[in-house]
Amino acid sequence: MTIEDFKEKFNAPLIDKRNVKLEDLKPEVQFTDLGLNSLDMIEVIIDFEKNFNITIPDEDIEKLLTVGDAEKYLITRVNIN
Repeated sequence: MTIEDFKEKFNAPLIDKRNVKLEDLKPEVQFTDLGLNSLDMIEVIIDFEKNFNITIPDEDIEKLLTVGDAEKYLITRVNIN
């Protein structure tokens, strides 16, 4: 997977399904600041799991507070060329 593919799969659940603007997806931004509640986050996590063909354990989910947290976490679990 290229970094471009990664970004597309990462951004899709947020931009396409949650109407978040691309320019708002900065590493330091918390998901709650994007207007996502706990139910939204569950759906985003499920989309990440499907998009990247991985399972994110419950204990890791609570650590994904910012866009950057999620990006770093996912990058360590997928093969990026």
